[in-house]
Amino acid sequence: MSKISFVLGKLFLHVPLIKYKQFVYNLLGVRFCPTNNSLKINCFVGNPTVVGSYSNILMHDDTSIERGSFIVANDRVEIGTGAAIAYGVTILTSADPRTKLRKLYPKMTAPVKIGEYCWIGARSTILPGVTIGEGSVVAAGSVVTKDVPPHTMVAGVPAVIKKQITYPKE
Repeated sequence: MSKISFVLGKLFLHVPLIKYKQFVYNLLGVRFCPTNNSLKINCFVGNPTVVGSYSNILMHDDTSIERGSFIVANDRVEIGTGAAIAYGVTILTSADPRTKLRKLYPKMTAPVKIGEYCWIGARSTILPGVTIGEGSVVAAGSVVTKDVPPHTMVAGVPAVIKKQITYPKE
């Protein structure tokens, strides 16, 4: 446990130990959106590095972001209900080359949306403006440059559709 986490844990003793990270992220501006109008939110946030504004991040219920993830939140990042983001995932909402290339590639800022019940594999990268459809899977190490349709598995650099996913009926 880091020193900051330890100190925050001691400062906020009235907050249940499991929920203190979520409490602190809420103080920083991350918006948590419970489902079914309940006040209870169940999210796991494993200390991702965030550049930009925390208030641009909207997490729905039952989501998880594992350790080592990196989020550039210069625009809106929405993570749907039940989405799982694995270790070391990079989510970018802006790109700005700071060299002479800026003339060819101007600054770009666009929101990223990850749909409900998606799984983003370890070390994947999601570029600005991408929407990942409900129930989709992004294979580990993929670079997602375009929107992913619902119930689809994508893989590769750049990510391409590998198969459609059919979920069993409950």
